[in-house]
Amino acid sequence: MSTPNVALIEPVSEPTKHTPGPWLYTKGSIYDANDVLIALPVGPPGIAEACQRNDWTEYDRIFAIEVANACLIAAAPDMLAALQDMLFHFGNPKRDEWLNDAAFKQAKAADARARAAIAKAVGGLS
Repeated sequence: MSTPNVALIEPVSEPTKHTPGPWLYTKGSIYDANDVLIALPVGPPGIAEACQRNDWTEYDRIFAIEVANACLIAAAPDMLAALQDMLFHFGNPKRDEWLNDAAFKQAKAADARARAAIAKAVGGLS
């Protein structure tokens, strides 16, 4: 039994305006050991500063939030690429692909949110 020849369709990758990932977060900069930075694994010292220590009164609580924010920001290039891939393969839902109107409505809403998030990430309006 032979298997049919199936060509995989790859999403067209446009050049990005942002620094390509992967990104990571790191504690400490050349200026202050308590800064939280978004950085590349290798290369320049940082892409962005997620926080700068100005208020030491709530250090532990604020630092935990800063680290969580930095982790989310550092994951942005990977999430953007994954969302673009998902939209390429599963975007523009059709009614006959869904079991009922409610599921189709949710799929259309998810498609719209994905498109808005991608536009926001690449500098478009949201």
